[in-house]
Amino acid sequence: MYDKATIMPIISAAGGTGKTTIALLLSLFLSNSNYRPILMIDLDPTAGLSIRLMGDKAYYYYDNNGKTLSKMFTDYKQNKTIDISQYAIQIKEAKAHFADLEVVEDLYDVYLLPPGEDLMDQFTDFSTTGIGIPEALWGLLRNSNIDKFDSIIVDTAPFFDMRYTLAAVHGSDKSIVVARPTLTDLFRTKRMINAINSNLRLYGRNVNYSLLFNVNQSLLVKEAATLIDMRISISSKGGGTAGRAKPDMELRNALNDLVKSNRSSLNILESALSYYKDYSDESFPKKKLPGNSYGAACRPVQDALRFHGKNIKCPFDVEDD
Repeated sequence: MYDKATIMPIISAAGGTGKTTIALLLSLFLSNSNYRPILMIDLDPTAGLSIRLMGDKAYYYYDNNGKTLSKMFTDYKQNKTIDISQYAIQIKEAKAHFADLEVVEDLYDVYLLPPGEDLMDQFTDFSTTGIGIPEALWGLLRNSNIDKFDSIIVDTAPFFDMRYTLAAVHGSDKSIVVARPTLTDLFRTKRMINAINSNLRLYGRNVNYSLLFNVNQSLLVKEAATLIDMRISISSKGGGTAGRAKPDMELRNALNDLVKSNRSSLNILESALSYYKDYSDESFPKKKLPGNSYGAACRPVQDALRFHGKNIKCPFDVEDD
């Protein structure tokens, strides 16, 4: 769609899958590999990415000062000239304004476009006026000099409110789907992909999906063992228990069914992200990732970025369970 920018929608059928964490990890590794400038679009009306990246106080400040996607929509509807730089916030700018903001220096050069507190109202307005939300969003962005960015990562709300997911996937022909390896997540993911594809057919479009699993091996032992049995590696800092558990055949069958039903458009990334406390809201991106946690994230991130044509190098090898 764009001459330069690589657009990466990050979507999920369920909440709590680690979608925002993965969006931040993608930005971190892209920045460290000199794929700059990077724009992160927070397309979740709860502003989870924005608050996690720059804190509640900064988000509140920038929302009141019109540095949001919602304000972009308002100005666009008033036929004002729109430039993304008027609304997106560079993280080092936020850090300079809020001295107590905790964020790793590796993300200082990243730009963030927060949703704004009335983004939901904006989406409702477009729905009632007959203007499609995806067309409105990408029509706005196409006219805002978005090509100045090398990479654009779009974090979304869960699919329970499908408007945000559908808007995100219309920006690219590739999307990353984040899920936990559970029967419920696989069922919801299958239903989400079917719904998205039905919508895209109305526009004569197709999207390719890559499924990235995020797994807490301490809680989902059998599920992790099932992934390993299906040759999906789980990078570990050592001491994993999945290799000692028996695979769950019902889960294996559900995953095979998901792939079979979307054979032409869905592939599963060969590496899954293993959950560590270092990736939690309390730690990341406030603190620099320890070397072993950084390394453990690299392979799944590497696979996800390769799907979008971006090549990064992992700094060192880590163990696979």
